[in-house]
Amino acid sequence: MIGGHRSGTIGASESDNGVMETRDVSIGRAAASAGPPPTTRRRSPFAIAIGAVAGAAVIGAVGFVVERTTSSDIGGANAGVVSVISTLVRGGTTVGAGVIVTPSGEVLTNYHVINGALSINLQLAASGASYSAAITAFDPADDIAVLQVQNVANLPAVSIGDSAHVAVGDHVTAVGSAPGSGRNPVESQGAVRALGQTITISDAHGSNVRTLLGMIQTDAAIRTSDDGGPLVGADGRVIGIDTASSGNAYAIPIDLAISIVHDVESGTPNPKVFRGQGAFLGVNVQDHASPPGAEVNSVEAGSPAQAAGIAAPDVIVALDRTPIDSVSALQHAVAAHRPGDRVTLAWLDMFGQRHSATLQLVSGFAA
Repeated sequence: MIGGHRSGTIGASESDNGVMETRDVSIGRAAASAGPPPTTRRRSPFAIAIGAVAGAAVIGAVGFVVERTTSSDIGGANAGVVSVISTLVRGGTTVGAGVIVTPSGEVLTNYHVINGALSINLQLAASGASYSAAITAFDPADDIAVLQVQNVANLPAVSIGDSAHVAVGDHVTAVGSAPGSGRNPVESQGAVRALGQTITISDAHGSNVRTLLGMIQTDAAIRTSDDGGPLVGADGRVIGIDTASSGNAYAIPIDLAISIVHDVESGTPNPKVFRGQGAFLGVNVQDHASPPGAEVNSVEAGSPAQAAGIAAPDVIVALDRTPIDSVSALQHAVAAHRPGDRVTLAWLDMFGQRHSATLQLVSGFAA
C-alpha cells in the first residue's frame, strides 16, 4: 500500500476490495476536440472498474458498451481475447482479460490482473475452452505480464499493430472478456483523444500508487473485466493493452508491451522485467526515507510475512545480506528467490527496535 511517492505489493494483491482509481492525470499531446462518431451504442450504467487479481485498474465511468460477435468490423481480434481467471493466494478468484499474441500460446495482460495469483486459468473467447497458464514474465513498472498457455498449439493469435503510428482522432475499439462458454467478448467503440499521457493509479484508499507513462487515451469505455484486453485500431490490429479508465480510458501502447515478449523470447536482459513464477512474501509497502527501507502498510493474511510477525508500520531494512532501502530493492530481492526458498528478513518496529526472522517464501509475485 502507498503512503509516499513509490510503493508496491510484494507478492500480494493490490487492494482489499480489488478497486483501483486513477489520479493526477497529466496531458501529453493535446486531446482532440472531436473524433469520428461511434456506431450505434447502448449506454451502460456507471460502474466501478475493477480488474482482476489486484483490482482492475480504476474507477470506471458512464460509457457506451457494444456487444458484438467475433465477426465484427475489428477483424479476428475478438478470437484472440481470453478471460484471465486467477485463484488468489488469499482465497477467492478474480477475472480480467488477456490477448493471445502467438499461436503457441503467449498471452499479454496487465500485471495487476495476475498480481497475487496462486494459479491462473484462461478461457478462450472463440470456443469457451479453458487452459491453465504459467507466468513467463512480469513488469510491474509498466503494468504488463506475459503468460504461457500450457500444452497447446495453433491458438487464434491477434494481429499486432504499430502504436507509434496511432494518431489523435483514430477510431478504436476496446475489447473485454465475457467469461462463460459461448459468450462473445464485449466491445466498446470510440476514438483516440490524446497520446503520451501520464497517469497515476492507486487503489480505492489511495494506496499502491504507480505511475504509467506514454499512455493512449480514448473515450471508449473500459468495463470491469476489460483490463488486459486489446485496444484495436480500425484495421483490426491491436495497438494497446486496456489498463485504466476514469471518465476517459487508457491503454498501454502495444509497442511497449510486445517488446517485453520479444525480450523474453530472445533472453534479452531487462532490469524492469521479472522472469517466471515469483516468490510471495505478502506485504504492501511504501518507500521510507529515514531510515531508508520499505515501510509496511499492511500484511496479507496467511502470508510468510504474517507468520514471521511483521506488521504495519514496520520498516523492512534487509533480506538475507541484501540491504533494503526502497520498495524497488525489496521487489528485486524477493524476485531473486524461488518459491520454497528460506530467507532471513530484518526490520525495524515503530520504536526503532531491530527484529529478524527466517521464513519460507511461497508461490506468488514479487512486486
